[in-house]
Amino acid sequence: MDFHILGGANFRDIFFYEMFSKTVKENYDVELRISYDSSGVFKGLMRGRMLHILCDDEIVRKVDLRSVALNKRFIGEMKTADIIKYKIDDMSDRYNLARIDSGKIYCDESGTFPDDFRLYAAMLVLRTYADVQLMLRRKANEIYPLFQSGNFEEFNKQCSAVTQSVNQGKINMENPLKMCQPYS
Repeated sequence: MDFHILGGANFRDIFFYEMFSKTVKENYDVELRISYDSSGVFKGLMRGRMLHILCDDEIVRKVDLRSVALNKRFIGEMKTADIIKYKIDDMSDRYNLARIDSGKIYCDESGTFPDDFRLYAAMLVLRTYADVQLMLRRKANEIYPLFQSGNFEEFNKQCSAVTQSVNQGKINMENPLKMCQPYS
């Protein structure tokens, strides 16, 4: 069964869509495929000059693409411009795409994204969403047995850790409230 949610595309919600799909499958033997969309990710890239990346430690982090932030440290000694170059080059290699000058984030003449960078950055946004969804599906499959067994304390702890990982490793006030909704 296909179900589409218009506008609900933040990573925390995607985790709970995966948990809900798992619940429906386990209790009713119905394959529920939840899709979602939002223009916010592209507005964030084109207007806000930011995007998210999934880091090796399975933490989703925001990357500030404004020109004033490109030479700031991102992780360790790696600067923002370096991580963007690495992610775009990696995506290009992964999908056998021609490499672009991913180190050139802004046009000298116009001060905007070059067309090739804009396209590759948009593809990176989509690739990141797909990678994060796969990670969240895996996490939901790992955590769901805790719910089934009645180990709600550990279940909530694990859900909290996942929602924290998709929020740059930070806890916010919505996480505990959102965690309880699908199972109350």
